[in-house]
Amino acid sequence: HASSHDSVYGTDFYGIRLRTPGDPLRSQDWPRTIASGRDYVRIREDERAIRVVLMLDSSRSMEVGAPRAKRDIALSAARLISTAALARRCLVTYVWFAEGIAYIERGWITDLGSNARTLSRYARFHNHTHRITDIKRALRFAVSTCARPSVICAISDFISASDWQNDFTIASSMHAVLPLVVRDSDERALPSGLAYVRGIESGISRLVWRGASDAIVKVQNFFEELRQKGKIAWCDLSTAMKDEEIYDGLLRVCEEYKRLPIPRGGRKR
Repeated sequence: HASSHDSVYGTDFYGIRLRTPGDPLRSQDWPRTIASGRDYVRIREDERAIRVVLMLDSSRSMEVGAPRAKRDIALSAARLISTAALARRCLVTYVWFAEGIAYIERGWITDLGSNARTLSRYARFHNHTHRITDIKRALRFAVSTCARPSVICAISDFISASDWQNDFTIASSMHAVLPLVVRDSDERALPSGLAYVRGIESGISRLVWRGASDAIVKVQNFFEELRQKGKIAWCDLSTAMKDEEIYDGLLRVCEEYKRLPIPRGGRKR
């Protein structure tokens, strides 16, 4: 369903809703109106509307963290971004990913009610078969399905066995990609040394010599290098953050994002 009167003036049909004051007569869906006895209008997608794709990591590593789980931080960030996007009449959709694509929102969300229901499903989603994070596959899926330049918000801890950096660079050249890196606050304080570590996603234990923060620093350095080149804006979120602090962080990164050049890519129809 949609709440914007302007959406009926677009070109691509994508749904119906009950008539509201101000809808033009030409948008009337006469078959549905006659069958139901209630006034329905056909909704057509506004080609000028900004499309926001929220990619949410649903792998097992997102279920840990203190004092809040990474999943809870990702959910709060997604709720804040989607609410702000819908208030500006953007079109919102969701992709949940792990070792594959775990969930795809069919069509575009245009109202707060549908958005809240989708986020509620993510909050309850616990599928322990989805252990590994394949960011490369998720990025390729997003690029292949976005017909027009879009805003892709990738919310993840970016703990992945695959080399996804090249795919991220390609995606950011075609779309406005906004990575939100979710970190357990305790991960940053772990010392370097020789220890047995067990991957929460893979379940494999091995003896390693490296700081637990090495992978975090590598991801941060990669995104910071792209930011310095004016390619992306990114945000680092901690499990110790309250919603107010998440909001402030997102506000800062969105202000930086506004100054970036608009990508002209996208998949052709």
